[in-house]
Amino acid sequence: MEEKIKKVDSQKIESTERQLYNRKKEPQEIERHELHDYHANVPRSWNSEEQPMKKKIRKKHLLHSKGFRQIFLVAIIFFIGSVVFSLLTFFQGGTAISNNNIDIIVVGNSFVDGGEELLLQIKVANRNRTSIEIADMLIEYSKGVGGVNDIVRNRISLGEIKAGDVAEDIVSVVVFGEQGTVRDIHFTLEYRVVNSNAVFIKEYNYQVNIATSPVDVSVGGPENVISNQQFTTTIDVTQNSTEVTQNMMIIANYPSGFKFASANPEPTFGNDTWFLGDLAPGTERTIEIKGSIKASSGEERIITIVSGSQDGKDEQSIGVQFTVTPFSITVGTPFVSAQMSLGEENSNEFTIATGIETSFIVYWENELSNSLSNMELELHFSGNGFDPTRVSVNQGFFDTGKNSIIWNQTNNTTLKNIVPGQTGQLSFTITPKSGVSNPVINTAIHAEGIIVGQNIGKESVTNIYTGTIKVESTVSLGGKVLHFDGPMTNSGFVPPKVGNETTYTVEWSLSSSSSNLKDAIVKAELPSYITWKDQTFPSGEDISFNQVTREVVWKPGNVSSGNGQTFQRKAYFKIGFTPSQSHLSLSPILVAQTKLEAKDAFTNNTVVKTLSHLTSSLFNDSGYNAGNDRVVE
Repeated sequence: MEEKIKKVDSQKIESTERQLYNRKKEPQEIERHELHDYHANVPRSWNSEEQPMKKKIRKKHLLHSKGFRQIFLVAIIFFIGSVVFSLLTFFQGGTAISNNNIDIIVVGNSFVDGGEELLLQIKVANRNRTSIEIADMLIEYSKGVGGVNDIVRNRISLGEIKAGDVAEDIVSVVVFGEQGTVRDIHFTLEYRVVNSNAVFIKEYNYQVNIATSPVDVSVGGPENVISNQQFTTTIDVTQNSTEVTQNMMIIANYPSGFKFASANPEPTFGNDTWFLGDLAPGTERTIEIKGSIKASSGEERIITIVSGSQDGKDEQSIGVQFTVTPFSITVGTPFVSAQMSLGEENSNEFTIATGIETSFIVYWENELSNSLSNMELELHFSGNGFDPTRVSVNQGFFDTGKNSIIWNQTNNTTLKNIVPGQTGQLSFTITPKSGVSNPVINTAIHAEGIIVGQNIGKESVTNIYTGTIKVESTVSLGGKVLHFDGPMTNSGFVPPKVGNETTYTVEWSLSSSSSNLKDAIVKAELPSYITWKDQTFPSGEDISFNQVTREVVWKPGNVSSGNGQTFQRKAYFKIGFTPSQSHLSLSPILVAQTKLEAKDAFTNNTVVKTLSHLTSSLFNDSGYNAGNDRVVE
């Protein structure tokens, strides 16, 4: 009954609110009433005899009842029990699927050489009582090469794996890195269960240790050098894996006091970084660095060579390091210094001609504040271009057993007593060997002597000077005018007649004795009275004619070295000659001066050769007769 009354009251309130806030309803006029005075008789004290007011007891709401709380508690316990039961049945087996009952097993070697293929056998065992469906294995790992191709992701489909069965497959893995590096191979099994679209996963991580680097790097050079004297450091890189090593780089970290002179090949970045690109299995690369170190005697300096793959974000840096190879050098100050010169050129690298006798001078100086006595200088020769039978020396002798020139007090009295700061010079001549490819002569000067006043006996020092003499190839440029011979048929009169056209074949030949030529180009100009017949031979040669400049250009490009007709490069083109009265009784010029420009691939020097103009003389032709080159009526 009480709830019914509350409901009615609530409806009245709501109705009153709607009327109160209704904008369309017109206000009603209410008749005013007059107010009257009213005096209430209110007692001024409490009547203690009156009965106390009865306290109204409010009826409890259902939610606060004891019965409702008991029902609610039972419901919560039931819900929690259901959740626990579901989890237990999933993870503990039974007729449901449990991740704990799925095993990922990877069988394979945990050690592998960098860049070598590693085969891993993957096994997935389902120990549940229910099959798992649409099982896929995802394999993900870092290859260790840096860049966008570093992360490898593969997916293998295993299909349905029935209860108690084992699914197997094999995956190939190739990783790179420095020896001792650990690579993580991450396996993720994705699968579904019967009557469910949910995808469940199980993960497994397998670690692979890199036993060796994919490349071998060895560093060679003198262990003892003289301060401020040039020496050569050699870096040998060998790719020793069965897979291609991508984006290979070499960085040389030079010590303090090191002065870079040159390198072969030239660095890709700065003077210390070489980008070698992709190296196929078994590839070998060599880098030679020439420089000097300025340091106090007895100090040690270390050149550190770092190899690895190029960083994908910074082309001048190594992203994944393969090897770190230190090379230790001890620096000393010699009691005597030496320098070689060719003419007025003082250097550590010279270029001389093949088969030509060449004179050199050796300058020496006492670097101490003490005098020297009984000094001996030895100049040692090596290299495929050195001919020990063609050495001449002044005030010294050539030791054929050592391939060395020796200067001492026996053959040069100047070397008996040397005061501080004293200088001197020695001379010799050599003729390089012919018939070898890329001939080079290496030189090194050693010294020994007694430092006066120190009583330490005879002092010796090696490599106070080292140098290289490269022998330039002999390049031959030849030219012939033919009419009866050659690969093309000619026409006209021989000797040529005024007003009648006679055609000729021009032969150019090119050869290099000991080293290859690159970027070779041969040019010659045709006189205005000569006609270009637009016929060339062989078809593979690049021969062209410019009608404006009247220049014939032959671009043989790269020419291989060698002696004899086999290594002679030839090109032919056809021209026409119509004599005029002004040519009568003359042997006119058919081709003006010919010029060759090329680069010696070994010495890297520019080779320039010229050939005198070619006339109508058929001196090199089988149909040659005296006088048949002169124009007749």
